[in-house]
Amino acid sequence: MTDTQAPPETVRCPACRSDVSLDLETTCVTVCARCLSVLERSSVGLRAIGVSGRLRDHGSKLYTGLRFRHKRSYLNVMGRTQPEDGSGNRWDEWYAEQDDGTWAWIAEDQGRYFLTQPLADAPELPPLDTLQPGERVRLQGVDFTVDERDEGRIRAAEGQIPFFFRLDETYTFVDLSAPNGQFATLDGSHDPPRVYLGQELSPADFVFPHVGDPTSRPPPPTGEKTAVEAKCGKCTKSIQIRVPAETVRVFCPACGQGHDVDSGTVTLARGVGRDPANRTPLLAFGKQGVLEGEKVTVVGWMRRSVRVEGVVYPWDEYLLAVDGGGFRWLVVNRGHLTVGRPVPAGEVSPVGDEVEVGGASFERFSRGQPVVDLALGEFNWRVNPGESSFAQDWVRAPYAISREQQGTEANWVLSKHLEASAFEAAFPGVRAPSAEGVGMTEPFRHGFALRVSLIGAIVALGLFLFQQVTADRREVAQVSAQVDSSASEAEPLTVFGPEFELEGGEPITIQVASDVTQTWVFANGAVAGVESGLVQPFAIEVSRYSGVESGESWSEGSPYATATFSALPAGKYTVQFAFMRGPAPPMAAPTSVTARIIEGDPGLGWPILVFCLLAIAPIVLLILRAAHERRRFEHSDFPKVTEDDS
Repeated sequence: MTDTQAPPETVRCPACRSDVSLDLETTCVTVCARCLSVLERSSVGLRAIGVSGRLRDHGSKLYTGLRFRHKRSYLNVMGRTQPEDGSGNRWDEWYAEQDDGTWAWIAEDQGRYFLTQPLADAPELPPLDTLQPGERVRLQGVDFTVDERDEGRIRAAEGQIPFFFRLDETYTFVDLSAPNGQFATLDGSHDPPRVYLGQELSPADFVFPHVGDPTSRPPPPTGEKTAVEAKCGKCTKSIQIRVPAETVRVFCPACGQGHDVDSGTVTLARGVGRDPANRTPLLAFGKQGVLEGEKVTVVGWMRRSVRVEGVVYPWDEYLLAVDGGGFRWLVVNRGHLTVGRPVPAGEVSPVGDEVEVGGASFERFSRGQPVVDLALGEFNWRVNPGESSFAQDWVRAPYAISREQQGTEANWVLSKHLEASAFEAAFPGVRAPSAEGVGMTEPFRHGFALRVSLIGAIVALGLFLFQQVTADRREVAQVSAQVDSSASEAEPLTVFGPEFELEGGEPITIQVASDVTQTWVFANGAVAGVESGLVQPFAIEVSRYSGVESGESWSEGSPYATATFSALPAGKYTVQFAFMRGPAPPMAAPTSVTARIIEGDPGLGWPILVFCLLAIAPIVLLILRAAHERRRFEHSDFPKVTEDDS
């Protein structure tokens, strides 16, 4: 409360005559802490409108009476309700008074927090019962995506609530999300529907008072979030419920009978796990481990399958409860392992047949109607063996994004490939299954080598280009000659070049250009030091032939050739050529030949050879990766099409 507020008003509960505080003028409903009567405020005082159900202990860091800080704003938690949706999932909605006198809504569901406030000027909305998952609704200039449309009802409450409600009265709500964690809820319990707009937060975004803080209040005593035991309503065997605050349905491990769970109590429900005695899960219920830094407990197991052209393709899914709230999925498909976590629909953007998540594109992989063949253990929704849904998968190894829709609720799950070694390290004593073929998210195992080899080839190419661009090429001499048919091996045409000077330390290139036609010209040559007597021999040939055969023209050879040798010491040099020419057509004119001596030309031979050698590894690895991708998509509904297939 602020310093300017009036002291709390204390009134009597009309049901049990206990003292009830009304701290805020904006409080509409309060709950008696002693008898749990839900009391509605009116002009004549308080009147009881029902009795709150039992609150589930979700192990939250929040509690009624807590004062904490978010960014620069302080909030006082005044009360909460626990709504329940159509699948039986129950979550907390906390109501906090801010220091400016306004209210903030904090929804907490399976370890996730959503801080919202009512939108004063809500836009005109389509009827809520017409909205479908995936549709877009524009709010405050932002396009939100519908995650789900469901019916809710408030099952329990405590403290002071800033709106009127009726226990167990159903209403329609729509949850929406947008990029960067933006969140919105359309609440149909009001007419017109109210819009709550805000952001998903992490527990680290809340700053709680330390023990020495004068504003700190101790949390009320609550039950521990521990396992409870119940008896099967069919075979009377013991059923252990490991996450009673979250579990909605549990199946007896002995007979497979399904039960609904409410605050640890169980009642018989429709649905029987099929043939449980003959099916043993890879991970036993209650098995604990650490996956990607999170402590998890195995609580549920489903066997699901799809049927394609009469062939059944099964896989196993394990529900893992995260210590601190939330769930993860461990999927075992043909021995391949993935771990999945939920993501908001607003983080996923369709782009044609692909989708984008965080700027990364995922290509479509499969779609179908998976069926629940077997369910054992406990689940946070009402699982019914035999039920089906519509599912789609997109892949970008080692990740996959999946969308599954049942009715008016669609869930997105981002999965990551899990190596067998990581699985065995997470669950000591459990051996990973043998993998068959290439999994949907299995990465190319030589990906690191491919990246390194590609980088090596690119660096070599870059150095070669840099060398070519920055080379200090200097033409030090030029020699020209007319070579006719008399220049033979027995009597070559000898030509001496001018004296020239070399700076030394750089390679030497002899470039020859000729108008040679229908013959060849060969030259033995040498660069000789005037003072040192050092001799560097070389040989070079140019040739060019052309003609017409079967109506098609052809040509071979080249009128250009080069010879390169390593650096010579600085000094004065001369060059000598001994030219020879091959047979030529009658009356052919002499062949012109021009030779240029260049110092500082790095040439192309060795760099190209080095580049080709370095390119062998990435080429081989690219071929192997392409084969890996073809094997991956052999199990896809959208296989890769090759030239051989077309």
